[in-house]
Amino acid sequence: MARVDGKYEVLRELSREENTIVQEAISPEGQSVRLVWFDVHDPATRALFHRYRSALRAVGSIFLVDVVARPGAYYSVWLPPSGTPLEEYLGAPVKDEATVDAVRTVAEMLAEHGFALPDAQIFLEDGRPQLAALKLIDRPLEEIASLNRELLSALDAGRRRPRRRPKPAASARPPRDPARPRLTWLGVLPGLLFLGGAGYLGAQAVSIYLNPPTYEVPGVVGEEANKAALELVSVTDPRTGREVSGFRVAFVDGEEAGKPQGVVLAQQPPPGSALHAGRLVTLTVNNPPPLNVPKLSDLSVAEARAALKEANLGVGKLAYTYVQDGSVPKGHVIAQYPEAGVQVGRGQKVSLLLSSGERVQETFLPDLTGLSFDEARVLVEKAGLVVTRTESVTSERSEGTVLSQTPKPFAKVEVGSPVVLGVARAPLAEPPRQTVPTEPLGPVPQPEPEPAPTPQPEPTPAPQPEPTPTPQPEATPAPTPSPQTPAAPQAGVPRTLNFDFTFPSDLPEGEAELRVIDENGEQTLVRQPNAAGLPVSVEVTVTGRAVFRVMVNGQAYQSFER
Repeated sequence: MARVDGKYEVLRELSREENTIVQEAISPEGQSVRLVWFDVHDPATRALFHRYRSALRAVGSIFLVDVVARPGAYYSVWLPPSGTPLEEYLGAPVKDEATVDAVRTVAEMLAEHGFALPDAQIFLEDGRPQLAALKLIDRPLEEIASLNRELLSALDAGRRRPRRRPKPAASARPPRDPARPRLTWLGVLPGLLFLGGAGYLGAQAVSIYLNPPTYEVPGVVGEEANKAALELVSVTDPRTGREVSGFRVAFVDGEEAGKPQGVVLAQQPPPGSALHAGRLVTLTVNNPPPLNVPKLSDLSVAEARAALKEANLGVGKLAYTYVQDGSVPKGHVIAQYPEAGVQVGRGQKVSLLLSSGERVQETFLPDLTGLSFDEARVLVEKAGLVVTRTESVTSERSEGTVLSQTPKPFAKVEVGSPVVLGVARAPLAEPPRQTVPTEPLGPVPQPEPEPAPTPQPEPTPAPQPEPTPTPQPEATPAPTPSPQTPAAPQAGVPRTLNFDFTFPSDLPEGEAELRVIDENGEQTLVRQPNAAGLPVSVEVTVTGRAVFRVMVNGQAYQSFER
């Protein structure tokens, strides 16, 4: 069977009205009780129930077991009534004067809290009225007065039985002492005057007590509760202009969105009503039930703001810190105060601790100018940086000497940043001017004398000497160009890299990673714990310049470029 608050075991439903369910239940003591459950779903009904609870506590009843008002549970618990119902008593021809006065007192107390006497179920136990139930109905003051007038006029019908007074015990009159003098009217007169004055003053006091002065109830809606109470307990007498005692004040909780906490939402009786001094004024104060702080961890700032706004809470102070492992992205919530699940008042602010991302490790380079390229590259790698490009500069300095560097010496940069070195290159030697030597000439042959004209046989052509080849000068070899670093990859052009890589043998213990950084960002290629000396094959498509970085436990260990 269902239990309410783990105490009252519900047996069955007895009746159901618009906003009320009456159930039969068993109390923790084993008694049969009636549990009246109220449907409270808006601020107006919640304020009405708080007035209901105040009325029950003010009137009191031997049948009332419990009255509970908390978020999600608004109910009252009653014992089965006994005695004479008030409706039956109204028809009695003779009514006890003390009982009639007591019923009138209950009617006044209920009216002070905004309820009419016909809304209550009343039984008479030994002539005393006891509440057995009360309906949750919000009525205006004029309607309450009209309903009470009808019922009380029926109560006044018929004869009255006067209050019983105890009879004094009979005593024997002592015999008169003959020696005692008789009193005369002169001896009695001062006493009579004193008694007359005391009687007059007493009558005035009784008149003031029974008929206190009437004052107009000031309007205090919208004011802070304590300030409103001070205005009501002390009012100005319009006849004398002096401050006099005003009204009693009672607070009940209410709720209205958009109004500050602690301000008066409503008052009963309403402003401008004429009320006797000392009567009760009930103030409904904006005091919404506590709210649960939502869980905000791992949300972005925008998401956390939206969640707090939906929960009717505000954003407090924002603090930032770095995270070691990068588990919480930058701008997301790491912690909150108050913590999730804590109950707080409406509008309270929640402070947030946000992630600044993983802490960026910085390094710097010494002055590398004047060092050889190999010496400079060793220092660059020790600093956690990568030589991504060299620029050849013609210089009289030794070839391979570093002439310039980017970044500048001792400038702080992020670990893994690229480094550009300007390296000296010897000037190109001008090739020697090539000359073609002339072939030397032999002796010029002299013409032979002409012989006598004698018929000669057909002359045989004399053999001509073979020409000696002219020696050509040896070609001067062209100077060998200096070795150059391969040109940087073209920006925006994808390329595929395929190579074998072995993690350094002196790699510290921990989770090792091989990452690549290109124009598209950073990605992890290999992740392996305790990878010292481990060979791996790498195949990756990169865009533009690619820098590979060896990480150990999230810290940069080595960088290189392909």
